[in-house]
Amino acid sequence: MRMRRRWDTWTLAVAFLMPMAVLAAPVPPGDAAAKFETAKGDDAVKMREDILANAPAKSAITDRERYVSELGQALIDRKIFEGTNVDGQLSAAITMAQLQAVGADKALNAMLASPNAGVRYWGARGIMDIAGAIKMLGTGRTLTEARMALNNALGKETSHVVKKQIIGAVVAIDDTAGMIGALQRIASQLQAGFPDPDSLQVIVTALGGAGTGGGADAKFSLAGLAKKTLNQSQKTQVGQAVANIVSFAVQQQQAMPVEERPPNYHEGVLALVNAGVEFVNALTGEKISGPISGDAKMTSMLVGMAFGSPDGNEGKPQEGKLQQTLKDVKIPATIKK
Repeated sequence: MRMRRRWDTWTLAVAFLMPMAVLAAPVPPGDAAAKFETAKGDDAVKMREDILANAPAKSAITDRERYVSELGQALIDRKIFEGTNVDGQLSAAITMAQLQAVGADKALNAMLASPNAGVRYWGARGIMDIAGAIKMLGTGRTLTEARMALNNALGKETSHVVKKQIIGAVVAIDDTAGMIGALQRIASQLQAGFPDPDSLQVIVTALGGAGTGGGADAKFSLAGLAKKTLNQSQKTQVGQAVANIVSFAVQQQQAMPVEERPPNYHEGVLALVNAGVEFVNALTGEKISGPISGDAKMTSMLVGMAFGSPDGNEGKPQEGKLQQTLKDVKIPATIKK
């Protein structure tokens, strides 16, 4: 009997203690933000783990969304993502991304403007992970602000790793205006300066170039935009952006002394050019160009014939097949030197 009583006592103790562990209270948002402001190393990691373990369950949607929103606001108010404590801000960023709640949207958007590339990466990844919920909400503040934050970030981003993740978030949301804006930001960056080889590959992927027909890389490709049902104005905007991307990349290569070009740089430019060709062929339903090859000079001439050239005809602007097909697409401008 004594053995039985001991067993019953132990069973009751376990039954009593287990719910207590499960029902641990969420970390108060203000306390969490204060901790992230100063926490280093393992302390910052432990705070992240405590928040993730004790946040309201995903099944308690209202409570979880409210908690995540309040936590995000507390982090913004304390300027965690702008601070100098790298350990704390990175742990806070990973926390907000891994909570995977729409209530994190304001914090994720703010993370995209952080001086820390790791924080920006997690901001984009977090938005990518909640893209389905953003799409379900439809037009409104959440979508508008996410689109604006992603496109602003893409226009300034210098890390090719973060840039790829930002494009992935834009693709995941599947918002036509956001996707057009992303192409326009890529073009603006190319006009302002020549891309390094890694950035070239990100742009090739964004245009749906070699290796992005399916699988993981397809998540970072905007090529699906060319197959959407677009109105004429949208087609013009997309065609203009892709024409600019291709032309600016070729112009940047031409402006760079041969001895300063990285190894195999021309191959990267050719990959971008041909990704652009496939994109506009799908967009227009016409053969704007076949595959383009040749050295840098030949490539420049063939790109001018397809996409238009600012100085192709005896130094004068020359229309390409694209301008003849989409009448409102302008000849690409000259790059900024």
